[in-house]
Amino acid sequence: LNTLDDKAIEQVIKKMSLCKIDDGKIIFEEGNIGNYFYIVKSGEVKILIKGSHKKTLSSGDFFGELALLY
Repeated sequence: LNTLDDKAIEQVIKKMSLCKIDDGKIIFEEGNIGNYFYIVKSGEVKILIKGSHKKTLSSGDFFGELALLY
């Protein structure tokens, strides 16, 4: 996204929406096709791979970037 000009960034932001997720809810499961790009506004998101905790994301972190390519 860092290669976008201000107008393009504004267009992306207009398409974004806030999604509140309850504690413990699965946002995305390994093996599924991704349709969304997520930016963590607040709280934490745990990344599990094959059931094992690999990383914790927090404010400003993101995931689902492969969905942008498709």
